[in-house]
Amino acid sequence: MTTLKSFSCLMLSGTMVVSAGCGGGKKPYVQKGTEQISKTIVVNNCTANPDTAAVFATDTLTWTSTDGSTYTVTFNATAPVANASFPVSSTPASQHVHRTFGCWLNWNNCYYGYSLSRNNVPCPDPGVHIIPGTQ
Repeated sequence: MTTLKSFSCLMLSGTMVVSAGCGGGKKPYVQKGTEQISKTIVVNNCTANPDTAAVFATDTLTWTSTDGSTYTVTFNATAPVANASFPVSSTPASQHVHRTFGCWLNWNNCYYGYSLSRNNVPCPDPGVHIIPGTQ
């Protein structure tokens, strides 16, 4: 019985470590503004619209700038796209969205904050939320 109890505690501890390593441990993204389902994020005057874009796990998300500036998008901790940092200008920057391991474990881990900057000056931090289902 003691062996079974020890094994149960070990398994529970291992699960907690895996969960902390996959979704926890980093500051969670705090949604700002109204979340909108959108496959396009428009950046104008250092503001992303929508501020939090909700996308389905297999969507392609496109960022574009409408004010003539070039911005840099940099995902904070984990990235739901292949390139964790990329430029955005009037030429659209499209990225295929995927779920990270933490997001596969729990839909609550599917918020991804990213930094937006223009000429190395930070803009307000927007985010991406992967949601269940397809469109």
